[in-house]
Amino acid sequence: MDNKSSKSNLHYHKSLEYVKESNISCAIIQLKLSLNLNPRDPEILNITGFCYYLRCQFALAEKLWSKSISIKEEDNEAHKYLELIRDEESEIVIERYNQIINSDNQQDKLQQIKFMKEIIYNYEELIAPYIVLGLLYMDEKDYREALIYFTKAFDKDKGDSNIQKYILACEKEVSNQGRHIIKKIMTASFVGLVLLISLLVGQNYFFEQKAEVHQQVIAEYSKENNTSETEIGNLYRKIALLEEENGEQKLIISELESTSAHKSVQINELENESNFIVSIADQILFNSAIEYYAAKDYQQALIIFKNVYNNSDKEYLKRESVFFLARIYKKLNKYEQAKDKFYEYIEKYPDTNYYDDSLYNLGLLLSNKGEIQESKRILNMLIDNVNDSQFINSNVKNILNQG
Repeated sequence: MDNKSSKSNLHYHKSLEYVKESNISCAIIQLKLSLNLNPRDPEILNITGFCYYLRCQFALAEKLWSKSISIKEEDNEAHKYLELIRDEESEIVIERYNQIINSDNQQDKLQQIKFMKEIIYNYEELIAPYIVLGLLYMDEKDYREALIYFTKAFDKDKGDSNIQKYILACEKEVSNQGRHIIKKIMTASFVGLVLLISLLVGQNYFFEQKAEVHQQVIAEYSKENNTSETEIGNLYRKIALLEEENGEQKLIISELESTSAHKSVQINELENESNFIVSIADQILFNSAIEYYAAKDYQQALIIFKNVYNNSDKEYLKRESVFFLARIYKKLNKYEQAKDKFYEYIEKYPDTNYYDDSLYNLGLLLSNKGEIQESKRILNMLIDNVNDSQFINSNVKNILNQG
């Protein structure tokens, strides 16, 4: 395999990793890089077309699948893919979809919403209809409903920065005072209900004790004073009233307990939403760090990658941050920190995106610092574990051939 094909293959496999992680936007970036190096590979053309199909870029998808068939007519999955957009029903749906997204008509929003929901029902795999629905609900200022659809879109494409921005905008509108204030209020309400229930339970116990004492007094009074049945009956009626009042108190307690449980559910829902927003914020921070890294603003990128690495609970973000931290430390000539991060990556994340990249960079780093034997060990790991890597080049061979 020549160097160009090897690099194309590397980007292709990285794209598949992103697809598995429901990160279609980043997958497309890797697929574009792969196609630039190998533009006539039917398999790469097919998966790129499918990613565009998921994003409802139907014309691009059709163009790529058609090109794939022109290169390889027989036994090509592109024929099945084209059926997704060329049957009569799909053509009608696609035409209507394109009319909606290109329309400035504000009058038939309800019809547009209804149609987008029908697309989701029949073509659940598509991403863009969820985004369009979110935007339609935002226009209607129904931010809670918009948030539901943006969240579903994010679950299907975690790399789309526009979805992330829409989610944060909706969250801001839903609660301008901030999530933590809401949670405190809900918690305070919950505590207040608990205290009120406690008081009523105490009152309920008091009535029960009171009724029991009255029963005893009546029995003793009747025995000692030979009280008539009428008088005893009057006393029992008073007891019945007490018991009825006690029953009402029990009903109030039951209703309050139900309300308390509902408040508890609301608090849990808020906590779940809060965790989701943290997840979105982590992805946005990571994307921002990538942009700084690409612009060679390594100091700013370093700060943000460290933040993601230390605070995110998303394993794939932590993993990618480890690699970029290692690269940044190397560029800033911080040898020990770079070495530590490369070691961390290859020990924790074998068989992932940057495994061979990390082995190669660590091997060269060690060699440049005179640690030849350790460099050879690392580079032999590269050859043994990733024998088709693009990084197995003359630099590697030169180091391994040293005496």
